[in-house]
Amino acid sequence: MPIVQSLPFISIIVPARNEEATIGACLQSLKALNYPPEKLEIIVVDNGSQDRTREIALQYNVKVLQELHTFTCAAAKNRGIMEAKGEVVAFIDADAIADPDWLINAINCMIQTQADIVGGAILPLHHTPPSWCEIYDLLFAYDQEQFVNKLHFTAGVNTIAKSKVFEIIGLFKPELLWSEDVEWGQRAHAKGAKIVYCPEARVYHVVKRSWRELSSRAWKEGFYWAQKCKKEGRGFIEALRWRFILSPGIRAVLRQTKRRRHYRFGQVWMMLLIHNALKIPRLRGVLAAYWRKQP
Repeated sequence: MPIVQSLPFISIIVPARNEEATIGACLQSLKALNYPPEKLEIIVVDNGSQDRTREIALQYNVKVLQELHTFTCAAAKNRGIMEAKGEVVAFIDADAIADPDWLINAINCMIQTQADIVGGAILPLHHTPPSWCEIYDLLFAYDQEQFVNKLHFTAGVNTIAKSKVFEIIGLFKPELLWSEDVEWGQRAHAKGAKIVYCPEARVYHVVKRSWRELSSRAWKEGFYWAQKCKKEGRGFIEALRWRFILSPGIRAVLRQTKRRRHYRFGQVWMMLLIHNALKIPRLRGVLAAYWRKQP
């Protein structure tokens, strides 16, 4: 463990909108981090909540800002970055819980690997036994190692980055309704930033528990992908082809089931059904992006 004097000052940014049910547990976990408190600031950015999110956050003696101009997670993150004083900026979702050693392990990893951006492990919180939808999310969501090593981004729920990266790469795209972490991470990678995965830097996140939650995310994935295709000059057929026809099918289900090892073979068929049914909201997201004005 680095000596305290050599540890960087870290600004933790928590974007939040209507998170009164979870923001307290998140902030409580951040207050319990094994990191020198004098080297830490916690910034909650309320993105226009209609509930008690801001009121609850104020009870934890943290800095609470408001972003009321643009209602996107990207805009909330940017607001926090502009106020941050840290040499390092860490992001966590308001519905996540940090492991006590989250930051110290991330910083150790950053120092040892000379990384610019660290993506930590995202561990699932779910019912026991998990529902079908939770099982599906356990198989396919929050695979930070794959995000970092194959897709070259870090999920926003567990991202630690040197402040200088934002000076070089720029901020998040506030106009993006979703997947701002994907766009920013891949932009950083394209410009030479070193991104590494750190399994010891753990954050716990609730998995999707219902078809409504899964289909909502699938719609957003389709919308973001179509936005990206439009920006790159690709046509509608290209966006449709990837998201609806060529998206992973039975091989992906079998591979993930085998890899995670927890599930009986009979569950594969239910996972395959859910996986293919989610192509419908993805398709709707693609259609919406092509026939709807940009926000």
